[in-house]
Amino acid sequence: MLKLLSVTSAAMLWTKLRSREKAKEITEDELKTLEKDIQKVTDDAVKHIDEMTANKEKKNFLEV
Repeated sequence: MLKLLSVTSAAMLWTKLRSREKAKEITEDELKTLEKDIQKVTDDAVKHIDEMTANKEKKNFLEV
């Protein structure tokens, strides 16, 4: 669920940024930089969620 939220939030940001670029509020270079930043943050969040899930599963397995 958290992964889906992270990815959905990133997609919403990308859509908004593309709209701003089309409206000439930001440059194409700024758009590309921001998209890379969003992708990094999203990847880091998904990695963190995966680690938390794995740790919880491992803890639950050890308790059984």
